[in-house]
Amino acid sequence: MISPLHLINISDKNHSILAGNSDLRKHNFRKQAFWFAITGIIVGLLAFLIKIYSILDPMAQDQSKISVYSSFVARLWFDVFHYFTEQNNLLIIICYLLFIFAFKSKLFNRRDFIVACSIYINLVMFGYWIVIIPSAITNRSFNTNPFELSTTLCFHLICPIIFDLFTIFSVNYPYDCRNPINRINNSRFWFLLCIYLFIYSSYAVAINFTQLPESIYYEKYCPPAGHRFASVYGSITNFNSDCFNLVYDKMGYPSFAQDSCGSIFYLLIAFPVGIVFLSCAFAIVAINNVLSTPRGMVEQIYEANRKFDEEENNFFMFYNQVANQEIKVLKKQEKKK
Repeated sequence: MISPLHLINISDKNHSILAGNSDLRKHNFRKQAFWFAITGIIVGLLAFLIKIYSILDPMAQDQSKISVYSSFVARLWFDVFHYFTEQNNLLIIICYLLFIFAFKSKLFNRRDFIVACSIYINLVMFGYWIVIIPSAITNRSFNTNPFELSTTLCFHLICPIIFDLFTIFSVNYPYDCRNPINRINNSRFWFLLCIYLFIYSSYAVAINFTQLPESIYYEKYCPPAGHRFASVYGSITNFNSDCFNLVYDKMGYPSFAQDSCGSIFYLLIAFPVGIVFLSCAFAIVAINNVLSTPRGMVEQIYEANRKFDEEENNFFMFYNQVANQEIKVLKKQEKKK
């Protein structure tokens, strides 16, 4: 018996009850999803512009003191794009653009890509407010300058909420009515979902033990030799006892606290982060599957599975009967000879 959850396998066999009519691909996406995508692009790009302006403009640098890096490339990477937050906010902007301009491509044949982006951006939101913020406040590594606060709210709260609304209102895509082809229940999806998280986690550990060149730091902020390492999220991802934690004073000025180092035991933070990740993943996939399944569809799925099994059994019975008859005919011909 084929599990009713493996809906895409049934639709692949051209069961009209489950496989969406290809003509429906000609329909445009819902207006609500379009406007949430436009809003998400505007807010996300604005947040990135503020973030990049704060690290590139000399006046902003002098006022905010948010960076310890003198090198342009180092500031662009270590202050912006090496964060899981910024990478995923960039990912959802790409998702919005692809949805608007390439919504009839194979990428959106199913919901996998949108739901994966939703899981990651919700991990950013819940992981930041539940795990990272309490630790940052406790260890004085929370940056209170206005540039950082504005982008923090955008990247960790506003943008994730907008994408959640986009995910919900795009659930019927690309069909006018709910269709089980939008459901997600396959091991390939979960495998691909975990690959990026594994790669980024490996990077967060590796960069914490990689000695950085002295030339990328401002002279007054440069740590002593043998202690020039980077931690993605301050003390919470500092696993190296030779890496000083980056802290901020009441005026927002950064410094490396030589009395505060990392510990390999901080790797235990992977457990609460993993719990948040899995909770977000299972919850979002479950919500997507519920919203993608019309009323009464489960019964229709069982009926379609039953008919398919019945047809398959009848075919094998007929095939065996024909084969047996041919064997009998061959045996009779051999006896006559």
